[in-house]
Amino acid sequence: MSKPVERRLMTSDEQLAVEQMKCVTFPCGCWDKRFYRDCLSGQSSISEKAAAQLWRLFIRYRRQMTFPDKRRLLELAEKLSAPDFRKLAKMEREQAEINAMKAKYGETMNATIAKSATVQNPADSTVRQKCDLCGREWPISEIKFTGSRFLCHMCRFGWCDPVRED
Repeated sequence: MSKPVERRLMTSDEQLAVEQMKCVTFPCGCWDKRFYRDCLSGQSSISEKAAAQLWRLFIRYRRQMTFPDKRRLLELAEKLSAPDFRKLAKMEREQAEINAMKAKYGETMNATIAKSATVQNPADSTVRQKCDLCGREWPISEIKFTGSRFLCHMCRFGWCDPVRED
């Protein structure tokens, strides 16, 4: 048998948030609208999960609301809101892609970086990198890694004459 949900009275800040969300236009037939109507229906009790969802909605529709105490409630909502599971899932997918790329190209990337000489120029204290094609040293902002080697901005566009050692 499941345990009953513990409910508590809404705080004054939660009641203010519900009151301010009256001006919000919700999409037709969405869960957010049904949840808001349940909060507005006169029930002054709310569960902890419902309170977190209320703050999540407050953050989601914040641009449609204008009132003097909005900044304080937004700061409170940042602390108390439920996580946005779509954003969390997206971040996990992106991190998995990054890890897969590191696993696939990690060895070649490390070998290429170790092969090319990164030099610290003490005069201007900027990191400098040697171009693998022309051999000149450039600020690191002018060098791009192009899959297998580091190229300066001049070599990438074909404007640089490689330094020939005769």
